[in-house]
Amino acid sequence: MARNSNKPRRNPGPVRVLWLVTPLPARGGTLTHLRTWFRTMDPDLVRPLLLYHSPEEDAGYTLELPVNLPRIRCASLNLQLRSLAHAVRDIRLHAEAWQADLIHTVFVGADLVGALAGWASGRPVVSSVEGDLLVPHMALWRRWTAAQAYRFLAPRIARIMAVSPATARQVRRLIGRDRPAIEVVYPGIPVPERLQPTVSPKAGAHLLAVGRLVPVKGFEHLVHAVGLCVHQVPGLHLTIVGDGPGRPALERTVAAHHLQSRVTLTGWVPPEQVAGWYRRADLVVISSVREGLPWVALEAMAHGVPVLATRVGGLPDLVIETAGRRTGFLVRPGDPWALAQAIERLLGRPRVAQDLQAVGRRARNRVASMFTAAREVEEILRIYREVLGEGRK
Repeated sequence: MARNSNKPRRNPGPVRVLWLVTPLPARGGTLTHLRTWFRTMDPDLVRPLLLYHSPEEDAGYTLELPVNLPRIRCASLNLQLRSLAHAVRDIRLHAEAWQADLIHTVFVGADLVGALAGWASGRPVVSSVEGDLLVPHMALWRRWTAAQAYRFLAPRIARIMAVSPATARQVRRLIGRDRPAIEVVYPGIPVPERLQPTVSPKAGAHLLAVGRLVPVKGFEHLVHAVGLCVHQVPGLHLTIVGDGPGRPALERTVAAHHLQSRVTLTGWVPPEQVAGWYRRADLVVISSVREGLPWVALEAMAHGVPVLATRVGGLPDLVIETAGRRTGFLVRPGDPWALAQAIERLLGRPRVAQDLQAVGRRARNRVASMFTAAREVEEILRIYREVLGEGRK
């Protein structure tokens, strides 16, 4: 049941929205998006309630969310253990209690139960797709089942917000329909008012990678690449900031390549401290084999640090390679040799610092003009209002 766009919504004043996220990782871009949305949105215009399930929080991790963000941890959103019926029932109850005007879902699990709950309660549903709609580590039968369910339920979603044109194309290929409408809403990021000087703790070339230690990030390929070019780039050192279930395997990869003195794994670092690592870096490397539009790329570029990234997901939409306009560098995914050749070319030649600084300045300008938090939140609010029949269609 779709909401009648001519019918006035039940709440005058701010749009009351239920943010529905399952699963919510304890680290990564989704958590950063939620923080940015909440801190940037005007409470006189939008009042969110976060309804979520986080397996990592169940395991003892802490979610770094604003303390004043209203939120409810909902056990029935653990779709591995609970039925869809329980999840839909609880979403409806919480939406009624919050007097929500609409439901905004993140991740395919939330999309499915959110679409059902929205249909049952007469509330419109807006979906954010931030990366791979069907994550690659899902078992094949789960991927097939989720894909079929998504195709069936997608028409009950009022609007889909894709993080990049590549993500929008992926979703359209999957659902194969004109409806729902899909819009690209680029993620927004706070851009530092001024660049801090680079802080190099020691001489040499400093690579930085940031992210969850999971196979899809391709950190093993990056470590292999460092091993291939370490003797061609004086003082080369790689720092990987982040933690996750793949850490033991990554440590074994570092040891297998005898790179213990050249690779540092910091473990988890509080978000507010990551900026210090960007200031130490000559080059930020994103070695992912699959991506949406990674927050790390935006953060690095906002700090004026050049990015060497794989040509996956929305990264080709972000990184410009045209001569004179270059904002970063792209290589094919899953190829340590390609990464090694690029690192050697960029850091193993004279006058590289001046060239990379020019790329970094252009990258910063691109993020500051296109990927601001204010612009993203303005687009989200516009979509909320249009879906509720309060704006131009």
